[in-house]
Amino acid sequence: MPTRLILESDDFGITPAVSTAILELLASRAITSTNLMVGMPEASTAVASARAAGVTHMGIHLILDRHHAITPTSEIPSLIDPATDQFWQFEQLETRAKAGLVRFAEVRLELVAQIQRAQRLGIQIDHITTHHGLTLLGPKWHQMIADLANLIHVPMRNERSLFSLAPDRSWVEAPQTIAPKQPAVTYALDANQDQPHDAFAFIDALSDYTVGELIGHAGRVDHLLEQRSSLTDRRASDYAFFTSATVRAGLAQRKIKLINYRDL
Repeated sequence: MPTRLILESDDFGITPAVSTAILELLASRAITSTNLMVGMPEASTAVASARAAGVTHMGIHLILDRHHAITPTSEIPSLIDPATDQFWQFEQLETRAKAGLVRFAEVRLELVAQIQRAQRLGIQIDHITTHHGLTLLGPKWHQMIADLANLIHVPMRNERSLFSLAPDRSWVEAPQTIAPKQPAVTYALDANQDQPHDAFAFIDALSDYTVGELIGHAGRVDHLLEQRSSLTDRRASDYAFFTSATVRAGLAQRKIKLINYRDL
């Protein structure tokens, strides 16, 4: 069986400019998958643009940091910074999770609300991802999100593989649940890499795995993105990576089969 690879660009819906860039990449098959940030103000417009372009399936990017909640904040107070009436910054969320200050009933309420809103907007969710690797906040977090993936019968991203060497996550215990289908190993483009060399080193090591996933954050930078994300300039470089003739030629030379999550 040839090596199979998912090429995914995160954060569809974060801004109109990023959403447009991702739709361009999907149309040219420079990527094979994306995921929706359903709580963003332009999410419904982004989904309408996707459907008009023939994109009816994508993942959902479950978020519990920085942005606005779908659920009324009075119903999920342990997730909300009272100073902003928005989610805590991720570092604060992680600290609160370690200290046992986050109520899991509230987490599930909000994550279910995000899934349901995506479904109401007309997207057929084909996998689950999480912002900053929520599944790594502890076994109960992994269990909850795996249960949600199983509930709606979709795969989930292998975040344990992606973050397995991160020193600030060394306290995370191994999950005790059987996860839904997921890629065997995951690689994320990063500013401190030698590309495309490092990406192809990852791809060339996939012979022992059934499926790999390569993740980027492609897009275009504008003032709105600068307000909403700390990840700005790298989006242009990730867009350039996915559209690079060198990358396309390298994938073709290696006879990589590009797939999406529905092919798992």
